[in-house]
Amino acid sequence: MMRDLIAAFSTAARDRMTGAGWRKRAGDIYTHDLGDGFHAWAGLNRASKHHPLRLNPVVGLRYDPLEGLLSDITGTTPPTAVTIARSVGYLAPRQQLPTTTGHRTR
Repeated sequence: MMRDLIAAFSTAARDRMTGAGWRKRAGDIYTHDLGDGFHAWAGLNRASKHHPLRLNPVVGLRYDPLEGLLSDITGTTPPTAVTIARSVGYLAPRQQLPTTTGHRTR
């Protein structure tokens, strides 16, 4: 059942994110071109393998010129690396991860 919930979450997230103009990357990572080398970045991470489904969405910003420079220097930066990011749970007043039972988020 949890596998079905995770699959349904990933499918619904993909449909909504790509429908809103976001580009799907590896896993549940999405980017949105903001122009001038900047990209909004969203990682829809799951923080549990069992009920309830706990999510750890991470949002950030990628700056291509800086990431390109880091890649040239280190040779290790993946193409979807984020320049700066923060877990949404830590940005919210309650500072905790969102939890869902499959029907609504609380």
